[in-house]
Amino acid sequence: RSRTLIRLADILNESTDPLANNEKYIPIGVSLAKDIMSVGFSKEEACAIVGNMWAESTFNETAGKESGPYGLIQWRGDRLTALKKYAELIDKDISDKQVQIWFLKIELKNGYKSSKSPADDKLIPGLPQGILDSPKYEVIMFKKAMSGSTVKEKALGFATKSERMGASELKLSKTSRMESAKTVFDNL
Repeated sequence: RSRTLIRLADILNESTDPLANNEKYIPIGVSLAKDIMSVGFSKEEACAIVGNMWAESTFNETAGKESGPYGLIQWRGDRLTALKKYAELIDKDISDKQVQIWFLKIELKNGYKSSKSPADDKLIPGLPQGILDSPKYEVIMFKKAMSGSTVKEKALGFATKSERMGASELKLSKTSRMESAKTVFDNL
């Protein structure tokens, strides 16, 4: 299939329906937010991320293909490679929800520095050159993404700065991401 058709299929698989319209998934979103908070994210950051997870994967940690996009956040390219290298480092599978949550911290807060042990302050071995050239890039983009004053603004920031979604994708799922983040925030 052409790249355009593959990307269109990815976009159509995303949830454009806000989480509030899918009540049975709200406890899952709340649980994910708690898990994300437990690794060092604030309530607002966690809810913004979870709102995007809902739109990206409907909370399915194995959504997509390991050739990318994949997982709760639909990692792809160098970022997916980095997730795989991290999972390999800690001898876990990338389909493990907890591995993906730990990796969010590694990627968005630690600049790809391994946290295999508390004393470990080295980059994950085997990272792609694009990440090695600027390992703090995702940290910088995440800080920019979280500059909004409300959880909805932070969810939109995450979509545009951390997820770096295109205009057509954003047009389809902007409301879902923002409203879902607010739903999780209100139920946490």
